Amino acid sequence: MLIAPTRLALVLVMFASPALAHPPPELEDFVGARSGQAEGGLNQRGFANVKGSYWWSAGEGICVHMPVSQGRFKSVDIVKPSDCGMRMRPKTGAGAGCPVDVTEADRYKYPDCN
Repeated sequence: MLIAPTRLALVLVMFASPALAHPPPELEDFVGARSGQAEGGLNQRGFANVKGSYWWSAGEGICVHMPVSQGRFKSVDIVKPSDCGMRMRPKTGAGAGCPVDVTEADRYKYPDCN
């Protein structure tokens, strides 16, 4: 009987977690932009490049993945903070939004690192 597996598949698809995979409205204009020219704009909007195509906003507490294809940002997706190397901590207290593996030399990039 195929009804039960079909229902199960439908339920799994409905509850899959695509909620994180969407661009924040303030970054939608970067899709298709030249990556080298757009990096300054990302910094002005409070995002710091933490590794490769991952950008972290300490002020908003979000991590975005911005893969590059042929020199342009292909997409902007919100991903888990851990993808940017961030630990989930309460917003209050020292170190909230501070990367786990931040070096002393890079602490200036992260205002939440005390």
